[in-house]
Amino acid sequence: MLLPPMLVLVLARVRSRLVHNRRFHAVLHSLSLMVIALPTVSSGSLAVHATTGWVTGALVAAGTGLLRTRVPSLVGVLLAVGVGFFLS
Repeated sequence: MLLPPMLVLVLARVRSRLVHNRRFHAVLHSLSLMVIALPTVSSGSLAVHATTGWVTGALVAAGTGLLRTRVPSLVGVLLAVGVGFFLS
């Protein structure tokens, strides 16, 4: 979504006024926790339902760990393809 330049200036001005407000900090903190919690819960739910043995459990745990780090997604996909190739 692209924001018009004038709207960006207005939002920056509003943010500069609110940055000292404790409630504003609380809202930003809550949003950041939600951004972390939602993918973690969904990854955990997928991990629980996708595991059929210890090998798949280890692969799901490793994949979830890679998603939690700053490793590029392509590296994780290539590792999954490589492990799948060697296990089949």
